[in-house]
Amino acid sequence: MIIVIYGFLALSVLVFFHEFGHFLLAKSFNVCVEEFSIGYPPRLIGLVKSRGKYRIFFGKKAPSPDKGATIYSLGLIPFGGLNKLKDEIERSKSKDGYSSQVWWKKVLIALGGAGGNIVLAIIVFSLCLSLGVPQVVLSDTTTSLGIQVIGVNPGSPADRAGLIPGDVILEIDNQKFDSISQVQNYLKDKINIPVLFKIKRRDKVLQFEISPIPAKKAFPGIIDEDYGVIGITLAKTSIVSYPFPQNVFLGIKNTFYLVGEIFSGIWIVLKNLISKGTLIGQMIGPVGLVSLSGKVSQQGFVYFLQIVGIFSVALACFQILPIPPLDGGRVVFAIIEGLRKGKQVPLNVEIAINNLGVILLIFLAIFVTYKDILRLF
Repeated sequence: MIIVIYGFLALSVLVFFHEFGHFLLAKSFNVCVEEFSIGYPPRLIGLVKSRGKYRIFFGKKAPSPDKGATIYSLGLIPFGGLNKLKDEIERSKSKDGYSSQVWWKKVLIALGGAGGNIVLAIIVFSLCLSLGVPQVVLSDTTTSLGIQVIGVNPGSPADRAGLIPGDVILEIDNQKFDSISQVQNYLKDKINIPVLFKIKRRDKVLQFEISPIPAKKAFPGIIDEDYGVIGITLAKTSIVSYPFPQNVFLGIKNTFYLVGEIFSGIWIVLKNLISKGTLIGQMIGPVGLVSLSGKVSQQGFVYFLQIVGIFSVALACFQILPIPPLDGGRVVFAIIEGLRKGKQVPLNVEIAINNLGVILLIFLAIFVTYKDILRLF
């Protein structure tokens, strides 16, 4: 139950910062935000300024808002959020409507969500660096954790067995190892042979029996060799903390480094899909996010914060892809409007393109959620 709570907490924080980014940019340009909601409808509870006073209400029916007032609400479905702008879909000449804004304001409002997630990532990484986080070291130190799992490939033997990022390898088949290369060399010739891992997870010692598989099967399209792997990334790590303001500087640096790595990964996936017709890697949706966040929380609060920061950057990068109806799609429509000197894309064309994008995203969401559920079991 604690795992599920941590997972939903991570999702709620990500959504809040994303929608709050849109909210702040819209408000700064005097665009009316009709409703700001955490979670999708049906609405559970809301707060709105009506007849000069803030009123709490329950359910769908809300008191009549004052002019320009925002309904702040909590939705039943926790897998998302809502930042409803006036004239976001309709076209009108209202000065406080989204559609009547100049194109560059629309671009900034659309990018506000990604900006909110980037700010969240910087805050989270800065806090982690202040508290002390495991970092890769080139030599042993007095605070060395040892050989640590820093990544687990979804669907790999290690993932199915239950290894998670943060696990420290104590022994393999009752043998101790001093370097990552020794671990890799030991597993090379163990294809389809059960190997016993003794793992330290916080204050617990656990054992997992895992059978390595050929590398080309674990990483299709990336590795074309047959040596044995279990689908993990290893590093020698040590606990390191940084004082203010160095932690903030490094938090910013790490965030934008991660942005570059994610876009690099997206490019590799698209390139491989176009050139070879195969999809490498795996995507996760809300179910997978909740599951992984909950699992990582078992390692400790700092690990939980780190995964929230990583997911926050990933959400920002995904949302600014130029795909309708994502935020990046809105940016494209706004830039086209700017190039046409204020002439908007015809409403029926924009709606048709967005509807097509919605259909594709729904199919993608169903596929990803199906895969997430399969991985849970």
